[in-house]
Amino acid sequence: MIVSEDEYNRACKAVKAIKDHLAVQCLCLSLLEADKPLFGEIEGVQVKGLPDWWFDGTIIDLKTTASGIDANSFAKNVDAYCYDLQAAVYCELARQAGDANPTFFWIACESESPHDVAVYKATDRILEVGKAKLKKALENFKIGQSGQMLGISQHINELEMPPWYGKAFQLDEF
Repeated sequence: MIVSEDEYNRACKAVKAIKDHLAVQCLCLSLLEADKPLFGEIEGVQVKGLPDWWFDGTIIDLKTTASGIDANSFAKNVDAYCYDLQAAVYCELARQAGDANPTFFWIACESESPHDVAVYKATDRILEVGKAKLKKALENFKIGQSGQMLGISQHINELEMPPWYGKAFQLDEF
């Protein structure tokens, strides 16, 4: 992959911020032992996972974000980008590989200076919601594999707009 000098420098600063973060240091990561693949079967579907780190009952995924690493902002990203589903997949595959009760963490790093870093542990509730999202995704996958149509109706529908639609415009102005 070709990157500009600016992109390279930003990445180096982000790596330094991650390595210097006290909570990251407590996780005892080796930046050279990343990306261990996990393979398994979930609900009859062959699945592969590639967590950033997996060792000694610990799974860690690194996420960069431009939308902030504070708990509220990162929680929105967990939901919006299905990081919880991803965590559920990784934990299940780790269980299948012999980890009885893996612990899952995210290292969140701002993609722009000052590259603030936060470490979050996935709670049981996050993993439960992730499992529910995973179950639904696998059901949809199986439906798609069977050739059935998913989602959008095969009929012409009239679009009903929500109550907020058009509030900024006076209809008599036209």
